Amino acid sequence: MSSDHAREFCTDRQGSGNFDEVQKSYENQIAALKAELSQARVSQSYMPPVSKLTLQQGAAAVDQRYKLEQQLMLSAWHELGSRTVRDHIAAAGTRRPIHRPVGTSWLSRQRRHVSSGTLWVIR
Repeated sequence: MSSDHAREFCTDRQGSGNFDEVQKSYENQIAALKAELSQARVSQSYMPPVSKLTLQQGAAAVDQRYKLEQQLMLSAWHELGSRTVRDHIAAAGTRRPIHRPVGTSWLSRQRRHVSSGTLWVIR
């Protein structure tokens, strides 16, 4: 909206020339918002100085975290390996198939009937 058109709009609506007052109010509001924005940008870009001690503490924390992660990974690999060896030893010692207990539920009986072929076939 051009300023001439805005001036006509304000004078037509209100009957008096309040356009200058409204324009000054908006300009003041824009100036206040610009100042607030520039202040926010300055405060956001400020970073406290980093000392050598802080950098050393950060490096020590990273090393500590790396050592912990490495220890956890090694313990997981050890657990996996020992479980695998235990299963192989148990399987090699028996040399026979492992028999599981026969289920007595309705579903397990139905499965046995299906596998043995005793269900009726409807044609």
